[in-house]
Amino acid sequence: LFDLLHPEDRELVFQPPDPNFERTDVFEREFRLRCKDGSWKWVLSRGKVVQRSAAGSPLRIVGTHIDQSVRKRVELELRQAKEAAEQAYAVAEKVKQEAETARREAEAAREEAETAKHAMEIQVWQTTGQSELNNKMRGEQDISTLSARVVQQLCQYLNAHIGAFYAARGNNLHLTGSYAYSNQAGVDQF
Repeated sequence: LFDLLHPEDRELVFQPPDPNFERTDVFEREFRLRCKDGSWKWVLSRGKVVQRSAAGSPLRIVGTHIDQSVRKRVELELRQAKEAAEQAYAVAEKVKQEAETARREAEAAREEAETAKHAMEIQVWQTTGQSELNNKMRGEQDISTLSARVVQQLCQYLNAHIGAFYAARGNNLHLTGSYAYSNQAGVDQF
């Protein structure tokens, strides 16, 4: 029997069964035995002492060997499946974190591009707007025409609207108020 035992199981098989063995006479062990074809089978060995010497040492033991290979294979497959699932979960968590990092980086890049676009629009307006304003201011103009053109140019740049309120007093109109508003990004600002 010793030669048929798996080398890793030999020490376990020949250890005393357990501290209660002296009183209960029962033992149980799992180990591997080599088959005729050279493969290994897991065996559950259960036994009971049926005869002892006068000193109390076991003389005769009877028991059974039950093939546990299928159960051990299923336990191994379950353990491997659990490890694979844990690895897959770890990979999924890593991918999720990487995706979140990429999303944050993309959002930061979008905001940076938006800021750069706005800065470029300002620079373009400063260049072309100043040129257009200079063209509108050329020539001899009275103050009211000149100021109307400057305000018109600024309103165009700011996408703003302006107006005035007049009230009739007798036969004359008198300026009672003015307004300006801009509708940017869908929000009215007064």
